[in-house]
Amino acid sequence: ASLGQASGMLDDERRKAELLRGDLAEAKLANAALMKRTAAAEQERTDAVTARQQVERTAADTERTLAQERAAAAAAVEELKEARVERQAAELERAKAVSAKERAEQAATETAQALARERTTAVMNRKDLDRARIEREAAAQALLVRVAKLQEALDEQREATVSLARDLAAARGDNDRLRTERRSAQIEPPLKPR
Repeated sequence: ASLGQASGMLDDERRKAELLRGDLAEAKLANAALMKRTAAAEQERTDAVTARQQVERTAADTERTLAQERAAAAAAVEELKEARVERQAAELERAKAVSAKERAEQAATETAQALARERTTAVMNRKDLDRARIEREAAAQALLVRVAKLQEALDEQREATVSLARDLAAARGDNDRLRTERRSAQIEPPLKPR
């Protein structure tokens, strides 16, 4: 928006400068005409001594015209100065707009680079996440296998424990029976443990 405004202002200032140049050219033409009229008036004063009053009136008119032309020329000079100042201001605004455009382009480039880096990072993170998910699934699968093996070993251990408990109960029954028989016999020595 600033660049468009600056371009529009620059075009306006160029049109104003063209108008001022036209006014200045007209002022120069008027000054040339004035010089011609002044020369004619001087010639008339030299040649027409008998028409002194008319010459004096012509001189007065010429003086007024000259004053007007001088005022117009002075105004044209002031307008030309203003046009130069405005042109310099427009050039400064244009330079600022160009600088702002360059900064905006640089910022856009940096933003694009940062976006590319973020996208690359996102892709890498996605790959890491996929790899971690695969590893987690593999670990979960391995854990399930291990749990199944542990459950199988636990079942086997329980069966062995039940078998040992049965054997222990049978051994205790045998010991109780032997003690009873020993009390009954009293003559037999106690059984040695096998």
